[in-house]
Amino acid sequence: STYSNPFRSRAVRKPFTLSGRKSFLFDDDDEADDAQAKAAKEEEARRKQAEEEAEEREVDEREKRRVEEQVEKVRSGKWRAVRVFVSSTFRDMHGERDYLVRYVFPELRERCRKRRLHFYDVDLRWGVTQEEAETEGALHICLNEIDRCRPFFIGLLGERYGWRPAAYELPEEPRYLWAKKYPQNRSITELEMFYGALRCPSAAESYFYFRNPAFASSITDEAVQADFSAEDAHAQERLKALKQEIRATFPDRSRNYSCGWAGVVGGKPMVDRL
Repeated sequence: STYSNPFRSRAVRKPFTLSGRKSFLFDDDDEADDAQAKAAKEEEARRKQAEEEAEEREVDEREKRRVEEQVEKVRSGKWRAVRVFVSSTFRDMHGERDYLVRYVFPELRERCRKRRLHFYDVDLRWGVTQEEAETEGALHICLNEIDRCRPFFIGLLGERYGWRPAAYELPEEPRYLWAKKYPQNRSITELEMFYGALRCPSAAESYFYFRNPAFASSITDEAVQADFSAEDAHAQERLKALKQEIRATFPDRSRNYSCGWAGVVGGKPMVDRL
């Protein structure tokens, strides 16, 4: 027969069933859909590229402003303050603290001066009164000073664990929320070291120094030997654990040191040969 169906199209291809009724898909429609999808993808890619370029420009601008501000500070002659917090027990560390104050910190102060930095060392032997040291207010004073000195922190440990407050009396502030969950009966020295360095190691510029335990055997004055020894078995156990945690957290910034017994000077037990 020469009859041909005028309604038959080459575009008719695949039948499929939808809700029990037969329909037809046309290749021309598929091609249009593919073109639209491709255009949409290209548009999305251009949009993302534009966003990335805008973000890069913003970062560059911020960095440029930061450098300009630093240059302006240098040109203006403005000075900045740098503080370092020294953490240790008091009774057994007079010699080490005095050595830092007399010899180490003056040199640091001079180096900082050449870089337009005011250097301040925070030694709470003179910043906390005896009354405050025997009350719960001492903890807040110590932790607040650590915040003022961040990120610089120095820790000194011998064989004494330090005074343990009955409770951690601190203001209801977000920065002290961790203390609510911290184990009780821990010394102020441990709390200082946790808050100043161990709590967030990546943000701390801290160094720790551990006195050789053999030093205790060189003390000839029996009246002060107790000041260089652990207060009790629990204190000894906690001090050991604290040192282990510090060494594990800061392996490259923990040092052992030796010293000699210098006797009692001005009412304070002292060491030498540091």
